[in-house]
Amino acid sequence: MTTLAPYAIQTYERCDVLAHFSQDPDCINRQYLTPEHLQANRQVAQWMEQAGMETWQDAAANQWGRYPSKAPNAKTLVIGSHLDTVPNSGKYDGILGVLAPLSLIHYLHDHHIELPFHLELVGFGDEEGTRFGATLLGSCAVAGTWQEKWNDLSDENGITLRQAFIDAGLDISEVKKASRQETNVDDFFEFHIEQGPVLGAKRSRCWCGQWYCRSKTLFYHLERLSRTCRHSTYADAPRCPSGCKRNDFSD
Repeated sequence: MTTLAPYAIQTYERCDVLAHFSQDPDCINRQYLTPEHLQANRQVAQWMEQAGMETWQDAAANQWGRYPSKAPNAKTLVIGSHLDTVPNSGKYDGILGVLAPLSLIHYLHDHHIELPFHLELVGFGDEEGTRFGATLLGSCAVAGTWQEKWNDLSDENGITLRQAFIDAGLDISEVKKASRQETNVDDFFEFHIEQGPVLGAKRSRCWCGQWYCRSKTLFYHLERLSRTCRHSTYADAPRCPSGCKRNDFSD
């Protein structure tokens, strides 16, 4: 077994653990600001601490860890993905993008490897938008683009986003404190897999896409497209855009 193999095994075992943090006993379903989401944050924070990281949950319920550098004037690289899920999610969608880098950091810690930059890891609380109908709430808070009109959005049970913050022990009026606009974050990297249970159950071939983003230019190479829901229910145009290589946008 190679040196890294135990950390790879650890990653998959931790994905299995988080898969049990679900508000639905029959499938993986972990939505923003639910007890299951907060439970996942606490578990990930514990793993981060075991990897020698400083941890905190920000004002938008994103879970953070920091592997600090001793280098003077060190820059900061942030790696992350999301910890919420859609109903009937695959157990690697988003979550692997948090736990795989965490295992890498655990390796660095165990082998006393120091970096010339601060390495931060974030598990965003909301990417999917399943509960309140607005997507990317977690990363919008970090980017400083939170919109106050979201505060009164409600879920299917009539619970507003404002009330959900209160129930989670948070104050939505302080959500802008989650912004990292004014901090020395130099780069962000996301390792992400879009994976639902259908392809895994069928042991189907994988589809992958690669995004290269800049402020005004988007480079996109699509090999194949995968959806969370069953392919047999899909007949829309995005199924076969294999000729798409590059798009340039003015804003």
